[in-house]
Amino acid sequence: MMTQDASADPALERRAAALLDQMAVVILNHNGRAHLGPCLEALLAADGLAGPEAIVVADNGSRDGSLDWLADRHPRLRRIAFRSNLGFAAGNNAAAERVDAPWLLFLNNDTRVRPDAPRQLALAAAGGADAVGARLLSWDGSRLDFDGGAASFTGHGHALGYGRPVPAGPPPPPQPSLFCSGAALLVRRETFLALGGFAPDYFAYYEDLDLGWRMQLAGLTLRQVPAARVEHRHHGSAGQLPSGRAARLYERNALATVLRNYDTPNLARVLPAALALAACRAGAADRAAAQGLIDAAASAIEAGPGGLPLPRADWRGWPMLADLALDFAALARGREAVQALRARSDAEILPLLGRPYAAVPASRVAEAALRRAVARFELEPIFGPLPDADRPAQGPREAGRLVRRAAGALRQGGARWLVEEARGYLRWRRGSHG
Repeated sequence: MMTQDASADPALERRAAALLDQMAVVILNHNGRAHLGPCLEALLAADGLAGPEAIVVADNGSRDGSLDWLADRHPRLRRIAFRSNLGFAAGNNAAAERVDAPWLLFLNNDTRVRPDAPRQLALAAAGGADAVGARLLSWDGSRLDFDGGAASFTGHGHALGYGRPVPAGPPPPPQPSLFCSGAALLVRRETFLALGGFAPDYFAYYEDLDLGWRMQLAGLTLRQVPAARVEHRHHGSAGQLPSGRAARLYERNALATVLRNYDTPNLARVLPAALALAACRAGAADRAAAQGLIDAAASAIEAGPGGLPLPRADWRGWPMLADLALDFAALARGREAVQALRARSDAEILPLLGRPYAAVPASRVAEAALRRAVARFELEPIFGPLPDADRPAQGPREAGRLVRRAAGALRQGGARWLVEEARGYLRWRRGSHG
């Protein structure tokens, strides 16, 4: 495994330097003029980039003067203007098609790279990875925002380490990860385009999870690079979407990720379970209602468009999912294209999910529904034993974890952070944290 002390390997350093020369940085922007200044200033001061000409700002139909500001302040940067907001997925895809560089660093406009971040990413990629991602930090650099990607079996992505203090000491070497955050992702352009890029129908949210899962399925290598540090305004750009639309995108894209990426035997159990849990989140206010939806789905499976395993048309969960406008015929066609890439089995990929049984949201009602779904659809043979329901509240290991977390919160952020940590834990235990 490659170490962070790349100076001990001159050949690796030479390959990384050559890779930096072949890298284009793609920054997608939509009404983000306020973010562009800090983002570009940090990037232009970073080590090893080929120069301003290597930076491409792809503008998604901004109306805040972003393009005029760029022309005035950074005339040497390349600008690509789209007439409308194509979304994160299709916008980055369109930019990748127009940029002729062997490696693409997709970078959010609400980020600020540390000086050595591009070089650290290049070192990891030169060490034999098809895609690598940065460790995202809070804007003040004190907390983790993303330190590797995990997922629930329902297709919901999870940012490992989110909200925790940045670990002291030297960062560890690059680590395998199910996916890397699209906010700071370095990938071979040829590979990205051959795989179809980000799923364009996603618009935004979980397109990086789907891409990573697809890359794993195709037998490619992804690495999370803790030494590549990038500060991120969490939801700085994504916060422009209305909350209702964002919620629909989260749910729709999670289901699409399930449908596209599992193999056929696993999909037969996972897709109906994921649909049932999505219906619970949309319309089941209590455990009894959720249990009824799950039981009804489990007893009413039939072949839908493209042979997809779906509850019957009379399942009472369908009206709760109507707002998602799921086009199962189109999703089945997309699934065929993804499965044609398969070079790695689900048995090899699914351990990378990391948090298959994470309830969404992290509430008592949601966890009870998840447990019911796991039992009714017999998911433990796929994802392993379901942890004991009382495990989060009992045992010396959990007590020690809570003490360490509290001590870290007090040390890093003072009494305020400690109080917030305690309140968050209590909300979760009471089932009121969404």
